[in-house]
Amino acid sequence: MRGAGLFGGSPLVLEYSAGPGEKTPMHSHPDYVTYSLEGGKTKFSYPNGKTAEVESKTGGVVWHEAETHAGEVTGGAGIRVLIVELK
Repeated sequence: MRGAGLFGGSPLVLEYSAGPGEKTPMHSHPDYVTYSLEGGKTKFSYPNGKTAEVESKTGGVVWHEAETHAGEVTGGAGIRVLIVELK
């Protein structure tokens, strides 16, 4: 994951990429927006034990409220996403 903070109190912009089967450990985000540079399928796991399978489309933009999750790329191709965390 690569990231860049913009101008003190401004949003944090991160570029995330992962290949098929790659996992990320449990982590948290404040409110954030994602922009899919390369879409794909991801399984998210939440602290309460629930899971969600999500398919992102290339060029898709999604608003997310603050959350904690782990992720696993489940599709046959990798994903690449810009994450804009709001402060």
